[in-house]
Amino acid sequence: MVSTVLPESSKPTAISSPFPATTPSVGVACRKLVKEFGDGANRNRVLHEIDVEFYSNQLTLLVGPSGCGKTTLISIVAGLLFPTSGDVDLFGTPQSQLKGGKLVRFRAQNVGFVFQQYNLLPALTATENVCVPLLIQGVPRAKALVTAAEMLDRVGLGSRANAFPR
Repeated sequence: MVSTVLPESSKPTAISSPFPATTPSVGVACRKLVKEFGDGANRNRVLHEIDVEFYSNQLTLLVGPSGCGKTTLISIVAGLLFPTSGDVDLFGTPQSQLKGGKLVRFRAQNVGFVFQQYNLLPALTATENVCVPLLIQGVPRAKALVTAAEMLDRVGLGSRANAFPR
């Protein structure tokens, strides 16, 4: 399934896995999503009334040329940016109802993403950086440390567990 996020061919496109979940359900829905940066004559509309759905239990790729709005769209869905106008529905919850700590908890429990830049906390070791999302979810520190060590081993970084980011 291929669905175009923006009408112009130079805009991001969502490509979903050909292996849908048994019963596909909408995980994220964006309706008439607009994002503008700047003011007055410097105003730049990055997203132009986006309508798109992302389905639970499906792999979806967001592809498009540099500068077309992929990162902006993902940042809005993740709650790192807010739209100028339009609606985002996250697993049945309107994003507009999630403010402050409620948004942080929702994101910690329901949203996972990998940044283009690695965004590690420079004062924390690799293990401690991996522990951060676990601790936010309320996992006890001892269990978080064990899980972090297992994850680092799994991806071949166990030997760097006590290293700091460069």
